[in-house]
Amino acid sequence: MLFNVSAKELGNVTIGEESYDSLAEAVQDATSGDVIEINSGLTESATIDVNCGVTIKGNGNSVSFESFNNTTSGGLQILTSEEVVIDNLELNSNAVGVVVNSAEHHLTVKDSIFTVKARGISVNNQGTQNSTIDVLNTIIQTVGVDNFDEELGAYVDNYTRGISLLQWKNSVLNVKNSTIQGFYYAINFASDNFDCENTEVYVENTDLKGRASLNIWPTLKYVLVKNCNIHGINNFAGTTESFANVVINQGASVKKMDVIDSIFTVYENETVLNNPKAMQFMFSVRSLGSSINLLGATQFIDNTGKWDTLVANGVVEEENTYRTNFTYGYGFVPVSSAS
Repeated sequence: MLFNVSAKELGNVTIGEESYDSLAEAVQDATSGDVIEINSGLTESATIDVNCGVTIKGNGNSVSFESFNNTTSGGLQILTSEEVVIDNLELNSNAVGVVVNSAEHHLTVKDSIFTVKARGISVNNQGTQNSTIDVLNTIIQTVGVDNFDEELGAYVDNYTRGISLLQWKNSVLNVKNSTIQGFYYAINFASDNFDCENTEVYVENTDLKGRASLNIWPTLKYVLVKNCNIHGINNFAGTTESFANVVINQGASVKKMDVIDSIFTVYENETVLNNPKAMQFMFSVRSLGSSINLLGATQFIDNTGKWDTLVANGVVEEENTYRTNFTYGYGFVPVSSAS
C-alpha cells in the first residue's frame, strides 16, 4: 500500500519547530542563540525590537516596513550587546533599515539587500564603545533611483546615509564585497570635533556611490579603502556647490588612511559641469592632522573632462593637486591625473 505523506507546512517564520505569523512575534519569543527562519515575504507594521543575540535568516525573502510616518524609525532596532546576524534578507523600509540603540553592539549583515528611504544602518547611541559592524556581500541602496551612477535618492532629514555612525568609539567597521549607493553620504561618521578613540574602518572590494562616499566629522584611528570604486555624484543647482568623494571635515582627522588599488570617478549634471565654481572633488581635506597614503594602482579619473578644460582655460593651475579641494588651505600629497 502506498501512502502520500506531505511535509509539515512551514509557517511564515519559524524557530526550530515553532511557527509564527510574523517576524515581530518570532523575535519577541526568541532567546539568545536562536535562528529565526523567514519562509515567505512579509509586511510588518511597526519597529521590531531585537533584545538578544539572534540570527535572522531571510532565505532570500523580503520583509517590508511601509507604515512609518517619519524617517527615523528602523524596521529592526538593535537593543542588545550580543551578536545579531542578518543573513540573505531583502529588507525594505520607508524610513531606516536597522537602527542600533545599544551602547555596545555586534551586527553582521551578509548576502542581503536593504532598500530604504532614509538610512540603511543607523547607530544613534552617543555612548557607543567596543562595537563591531560587518557588512558582507550586501547591497544598501535608496528607493526611487533608476541610475545609481547619476542620481541620488530624495533629500530626507539632513541627508540620507547608507551607514551612519554617531560617536562610535573603540569600534571596527568592516564593509567587504558590497555596494552602498544612492545616498548623500554612503558612509557617514557623525559628531564634529569628537575623538572616536581607536575606531578603525575597513572598506574592501566595494562600490561606494553618493554625494560623498566617506563623510568624516570626528577623529578616526585608521581607514583602509582597498580595491574599491569610489564614485561621487554632484547634481545640485547651486552657484558654488562643491563637495567631494571623500570629505574630512573641519576639526576632523584620520590618523592614518591607506587608499590602495582604488578608482575615483565623478558625475556632474550639466549645471555643475558648466560652472567652474561648482566641483565634485575626489578629496576634500578641511583640517590638519590626517595622514593619507595613496598606494598601488589608485587612480583619480576625470571622466567628465571638466578638470582638463579648467586647466586649458587657465581657471586652475595644472600643478594643483588633482581634483583636491584646497579651499580651506589644507590638502595632502599631490596626485597627478590618471586616465
